[in-house]
Amino acid sequence: MRKIYSMLMLATLIGFSACQTYLEEPQPQQGLPLATAYQTPSDIRNALFGVYNRFQDDDLYGGNYVLYADLMSNNIEWGGSFNAPGEIAQLQIAANNGDITATYNNVYILSNNIAAILQVIDNIEGLDAAERDRIKGELYFMRGMAYFEAIRYYGKPYSAATSASDPGLPISLTYVDDLSKIEKLPRQTVAQVYTQAINDLQQAETLIPTDFASNGRATHWAAKSALAEIYFQQGDYTRAATKSNEIIASGNFALNNTVDVFYETEFSGESIMEVNMTVQDNPGVNAGLTTFYANGGIGGRGDITITPDMFTNGYDQIVTTAQQTALTTANQTVVDQRLSVLTNRTSSFVLKYTDGVNNADNIPVYRYAEILLMRAEALARTAGVTAEAVNLLNEVRGRALVVSDAGGNAVADTPVLFQTTDFANAQALIDAIVLERRVELAYEGNRFHDLRRLGLAVKGTAATANNLVFPIPQSAIDNNSALTQNPGY
Repeated sequence: MRKIYSMLMLATLIGFSACQTYLEEPQPQQGLPLATAYQTPSDIRNALFGVYNRFQDDDLYGGNYVLYADLMSNNIEWGGSFNAPGEIAQLQIAANNGDITATYNNVYILSNNIAAILQVIDNIEGLDAAERDRIKGELYFMRGMAYFEAIRYYGKPYSAATSASDPGLPISLTYVDDLSKIEKLPRQTVAQVYTQAINDLQQAETLIPTDFASNGRATHWAAKSALAEIYFQQGDYTRAATKSNEIIASGNFALNNTVDVFYETEFSGESIMEVNMTVQDNPGVNAGLTTFYANGGIGGRGDITITPDMFTNGYDQIVTTAQQTALTTANQTVVDQRLSVLTNRTSSFVLKYTDGVNNADNIPVYRYAEILLMRAEALARTAGVTAEAVNLLNEVRGRALVVSDAGGNAVADTPVLFQTTDFANAQALIDAIVLERRVELAYEGNRFHDLRRLGLAVKGTAATANNLVFPIPQSAIDNNSALTQNPGY
């Protein structure tokens, strides 16, 4: 029976045993006391990278947090042989599903490792105060993100009316050296888990300096992006608009010239946060985004293909009927590079993750295009049809839509860019932005969360349906009498 277990040995705490996240029959663990395990700044730095290694695990940000949302959306179809993702794609998840059990376990392993470092870091001699605060900020970022993503799967969608009573997840903030202490934690509400995630990310935003930049690590701007997304998910569009604008106004980020650069060039100017994968350090041939998305011709499994609905009601709707008429009148043509470069319409394969040989494609967490569209929608919902909201939308679509004249020359001033007069009301603008999000952010773990945020059906299933919520793993229920199962399982 699989059970969460605390990381008691120093080697595990600093990530040297990352492949073994739980045991079939856990035996009593002997480990060093924290004060002995962590004595020097070097110990703390090593432990921090161990936490990043856990954060990068394929059951968390190494792939599954993105994959789950895609499997349950109307953007892709699952054709693979693995049972666990197949159940998720069919919205028929067993309480002993291996993937959702591993993700649940890893959230608490990550949280416990973070708590261990936070418990001792203030007493480490020789650790500069600025570095100490930054490390704490990075830890708060990873914990806040882990809980935020987890509650979006194991809890009902956020609702001001019901989240204060909807069952959420246990919250573990104190380091424990005994498995039974974690197992006895009760579930908090969805609202409480959101509050905890926000508190952690606000700490991260405060503690990580604005000028700190290190590839694959949490930054001040990644924390702002996460806060913007949480507010967005909560329907707090005023705060989402404010927080996203802080990122835009910083001037630290810009869209790449073409849509493919972000996926071909790691940590490009559009990147705010991405999980670093390398030839030596990646989820391997049976996990990770590349394995599932890349087709057999480029070394992947080809388990995922694009749905007909994504073409018909996604890509094919980006250029409106009126815009297409204007293009035809002007003897111009348009190509959406997100369709021509990042997908293969003939085979229905996704081409965002193509390193099927090395499985070393980075995992996107936040990129600038998402922030632009987030602020655009938040503005449309709070201020109606404004020039800024339309311009933000145009900034994203203008990069992707390439218009050419009859001679094949690029046209700068094109009819595919919107004017404020193109929208009869705020809802029309919101609909255009939501569609743009579907296409621009496709296969990056956004669509499922957008559908539930908007209260739209997911594969014909109501957004609040029980089978859109992951079960609490049966092993956790068996080991913790304080836990209750989600309805329907």
